[in-house]
Amino acid sequence: MKFIHLSDLHIGKRFNERNIIADQEYILEQILSVIQTEAPDAVLIAGDIYDRAVPPAEAVTLFDSFLTRLAGMGMQTFIISGNHDSAERTAFACGLIERSGVHISRLFDGHLQRFTLPDPDGSGNVDIFLLPYVRPSEVRSFYPDEEIPDVTAAIDTVIQNSLPDEMSRSILVAHLYAENSAPSGSESAAEIIGGEEPVSAGVFKPFSYTALGHIHSPQNVNENIRYCGAPLKYDFSEDWQEKSVTVGEMDGDGKVNVRTVPLKPLHEVKRVTGLFADLMQSAPSEDFTEIILDDKEKIDDAAARLRTRFANCLSLRYKADEERRKRLEAGTASGGSDAAKAAKLTPADLFSELYACVFNEDMSKEESDLLNSIIKELTEQEENGEKKETEGEQE
Repeated sequence: MKFIHLSDLHIGKRFNERNIIADQEYILEQILSVIQTEAPDAVLIAGDIYDRAVPPAEAVTLFDSFLTRLAGMGMQTFIISGNHDSAERTAFACGLIERSGVHISRLFDGHLQRFTLPDPDGSGNVDIFLLPYVRPSEVRSFYPDEEIPDVTAAIDTVIQNSLPDEMSRSILVAHLYAENSAPSGSESAAEIIGGEEPVSAGVFKPFSYTALGHIHSPQNVNENIRYCGAPLKYDFSEDWQEKSVTVGEMDGDGKVNVRTVPLKPLHEVKRVTGLFADLMQSAPSEDFTEIILDDKEKIDDAAARLRTRFANCLSLRYKADEERRKRLEAGTASGGSDAAKAAKLTPADLFSELYACVFNEDMSKEESDLLNSIIKELTEQEENGEKKETEGEQE
C-alpha cells in the first residue's frame, strides 16, 4: 500500500506580514502533481490545515479547490484538525463529504476514528486511525476514573481504549509534539517548547506507521514515526531546510519504506549577510530575503535601497545590533552577582563595558588613555572641591 503524508499547510498564513496565498496555491499545485504521478492509495493530512481557527475566505476557497481535485482523482483522503484549526469548523459536513472519499476527523469523543482500506495487492487490510489535536483536559473529561497526569498518559489512554482486539497493519494520523523531535523556527515557542510536554514515542508502538504533524521540519522520530514537515518555509531560520512530500510504501508485514519528493517554492526563503555596498552590487533577486548588514554604522534608507536589488526583502537587521543584544542578555543572565561585580569595577571599567555593548568593539588604546586622563582630571577636581568645602566648614 502506498500513501502520501502531508501536514501543516497553514493556508492563510502571512510571512513577515506578506500575503503568501499565491505561494501556497503554487505549492499545492505541485503536491497535486506529485499525487497524480505517485498514484497513492491514500493521502494523509496530519493537521494545521489553516493558520488560524477562523481562516480568511481565500484560504477556505483554496483548500476547497485542493480537496475537490483530490476527490476528482478518486483519492481516499484522511484529514485531522491541528492546534491552529477549529475542530468544529474543520469537521463541518464531514459525514456528507465522506461519500467523495474525503474523511475528516469528527469532534473528539474520547476515541480514535478508524477506517479500513483494502490493500490493492491483496495482502490484506490496512487500518487508518485519526487522532485530532487534543489536550489532556479534554481526554480527562471522557475518562474521569483514569489517572492522566500528563499528555503522554492522555494519548496512551485514548489509544488503549480505541484499539481492536486484533490489529492488522495500521497507520495513526496525529498532531502533537513527540519526544526526540526538533522544532524549527516557525513553530511558536509557547506552543512547542514552553507550552507542551513531549509525548513519549512508546505510545505509538501498536501502529505500523505514525504520520505526525505539528513540527515543521521533516524528520523521523524513529523508523516508523515521522514528521513530514510543512510544505513551505515559514521562517527565515528554516532557510536551510529542503521541503518535500513524504511518500510511504507499506509491505505485507507492515514495514514502511519512506522516500521524499522535493518541492520547489514560488519564492525561495534566504538569509543574506554582507556589507551594504557589496550587496548593492548583487544580482537582482525575487526570493523572500532577510538581510543582515555587517556595517557598523546605520545606512540611510537601507531597506528601500536594498529592495532595488532584493525585491522581496522582508527583514533587515544589523549584525552589530544582534551581537550587542547578546552581550546585554549575557550580562542580565549572570544574575544577582552583577551588582557585587559592578561595585568592584572602576569608572573606567564600567565605561569600557558600556562602550563595548553600544559599539560592539573594545576601545582603542588612544581612546582608553583619553578616558583615563578625563577620569583622573574629574577625580582631582572633585577631591579639590571637597577639600575646599571642608576647609570652609572648619573656618
